[in-house]
Amino acid sequence: MELQLNKENENSTSTNFLDLHISIENGVFRTSLYDKRDDFGFRITRLPYRDSNIPCKMFYSSIAAESLRICRASSTSNKAKASIQTLVDRMVTQGADRVHMKNSIKKIFNRHQVNLKYGIQANGFVNQIFYQFC
Repeated sequence: MELQLNKENENSTSTNFLDLHISIENGVFRTSLYDKRDDFGFRITRLPYRDSNIPCKMFYSSIAAESLRICRASSTSNKAKASIQTLVDRMVTQGADRVHMKNSIKKIFNRHQVNLKYGIQANGFVNQIFYQFC
């Protein structure tokens, strides 16, 4: 038995590998989170609903941890911000409160100094994500 590899990228400057989208822009490698489930023609539940049988703190911590994972995979703040805003919108439809999400994300980002990665003042990145709502 052999493993067959198929070329799936459409050009020579970008590809998806595992959970990363990798592109070359002006001679610089850029990364962002890639989830092949986004390409499916139907909706997939990725994180629990607020009314699931888990503690409230665990629910919001899972959203914050996913936001941190997005930041670690994204080389630019704009890509990370767009992905996290999509996550926030999806979680609101699953019963999450924006203020609780903002507080949980702010806490984990401060602990892991995400603002330093993107050269943004403390809490500035989280405020940019939630600027419309909170």
